[in-house]
Amino acid sequence: MNEDQSQAPALTASQATILSMTQELRDREALLDWVKCHADKLDSLPCQPNFYQKHLDFDNLNHAEVILVMQAFPCGKWTKDPMGERVTYTGIYDGIKVRCWAGEAPPSCKIIEERVLVPEHWEVVRRLQCPEVEQA
Repeated sequence: MNEDQSQAPALTASQATILSMTQELRDREALLDWVKCHADKLDSLPCQPNFYQKHLDFDNLNHAEVILVMQAFPCGKWTKDPMGERVTYTGIYDGIKVRCWAGEAPPSCKIIEERVLVPEHWEVVRRLQCPEVEQA
């Protein structure tokens, strides 16, 4: 191995901790700036978010509250991931992940379980099934 291919020395425990904490501070500062910029939207909501890692997290909302969050933060396409009898909705707004964790499913929808064949075995998966909306 020549000099160009040598690896940097491993970090000590304290160096790794300092590096990790410095990144966490940067992430928190970026999230704080985002919250300050979007305070009016947050203040318009009847529910208060938590801050988890690098995203805004609204927990256990009823469906009306989920809709209010989606209207306040129009992310375009929201992903909908069923979990048990609830749904986690996730979108990106102005660079920050906005998540409604374990929200109620729409009243016209239901969560169904299906057995699906994946390589080598069957698994049970949940998906959100909603009626088709007719467009005028």
